[in-house]
Amino acid sequence: MNETKEFPKSDSVDVMLFSEGTYPYVKGGVSSWLLQLIKGLPEYTFGVCFIGAQEYVDGHKMEISYEFPPNLKHLEVHYLFDDKDNLVPKKIKGSDAGFEAVSDLYESFKSNAKEIPEVLQKIKFYTEDVTFKDFLFSKKIVAIYK
Repeated sequence: MNETKEFPKSDSVDVMLFSEGTYPYVKGGVSSWLLQLIKGLPEYTFGVCFIGAQEYVDGHKMEISYEFPPNLKHLEVHYLFDDKDNLVPKKIKGSDAGFEAVSDLYESFKSNAKEIPEVLQKIKFYTEDVTFKDFLFSKKIVAIYK
């Protein structure tokens, strides 16, 4: 298995998948389906954003359960509660352009638009333009969902 913390990184992929507590750490079920999807479409490049609760479960570190197929070009791993002691609530401005893009996406869902705004198709948006702290502490996030 891929035991190193070196995850594939790319600036661009054809398909980005979000994996909530499944692939590549948990075997079976949704993880197996995601792996079959990636392997079954070798003509496309894939990225996976894994979102988990904590890196350590019952004192044991989560470990990768699958070999990465060649067309998996990007993997990000985020744990929602590992850094909770370092998150000090404070009001921040947030990214004007980032939140405008999120607002545009939200409006496109409401209007049944077929296209995702171009800025949201780029991995950089999720890693640099709008940060986790923006979503936790920014006044702008509240304004979007009123």
